[in-house]
Amino acid sequence: MRPNDGAGMSIDSIKLYANTHAIESEQFTLVFRSPLDSADEGRFDERRPEIEELFRAIDEPDVFQVMVGEGPQPPKPVIKVLNDFGRNGKPEWSGQFGENAVSVSSMQYTNWAEIWPSVQNRLKLLLNCVDTFKFVGSIDYKVTDTFTEKVIPNNKGALLSKNILKKGNWVPEGLLSYEDPRWDFSSGLFHSPNERSEVLERVEARSFLTGDQVVTSISNTFSLRLKAAIRLKDLLEGGNVTGRVTETFEDFHDKNKVTIRSIFVNDLLKRMGLGQ
Repeated sequence: MRPNDGAGMSIDSIKLYANTHAIESEQFTLVFRSPLDSADEGRFDERRPEIEELFRAIDEPDVFQVMVGEGPQPPKPVIKVLNDFGRNGKPEWSGQFGENAVSVSSMQYTNWAEIWPSVQNRLKLLLNCVDTFKFVGSIDYKVTDTFTEKVIPNNKGALLSKNILKKGNWVPEGLLSYEDPRWDFSSGLFHSPNERSEVLERVEARSFLTGDQVVTSISNTFSLRLKAAIRLKDLLEGGNVTGRVTETFEDFHDKNKVTIRSIFVNDLLKRMGLGQ
């Protein structure tokens, strides 16, 4: 087969993470230039009943702080780990409120039109706990696709890098000669840098053996890095996650499809619902 088109190789033995697509998780994050503080935590606690309707498990892990030398005790970091589970006991949503970021992750992706309103609601609730005068450092989006394949003796399988990856800017040339299902690579590039912002895209992919399975995972992260001084209130419209935030995430969602189409062979793309 030619490693750049997938012709002549069956990928039927590859199992997509969610059967009809391969998306394991999507993460939506706003990163601030300063840590969340006790005032932000106070607003979170005031809204806790509302937050618990969307994230029924809220953990506050202990943080071990080491202080060197004399001086005032540094404030305790705000870290809240949020989770919500489905009836099958598997996580459907997770989130972070703390350190210097607010994020929401979906582990039940169906399609963008269905999932985005639920993401908006969760982000809105958490971001409305943050001081709107805080400066935003970046808007980040990360999507992870996962594939598995059962190992069959004397069968090299379909998840070899040479079988599923296309030659191109993202995939190292030498990777496609490997006969070992264990491999990894990472690549990154900047998109359209200008005086006010720049976008960093980073792809990280790896394949490994666990038990009788080959697991292949590829994560694509986009980060809109804001060079200008932009406050949270400048990005929210009446406290709602709309405008530039929505446009940024929608743009990253579309750009991810372009990248994925440049990485995987056509037969696999068709199974992922991304065939052209």
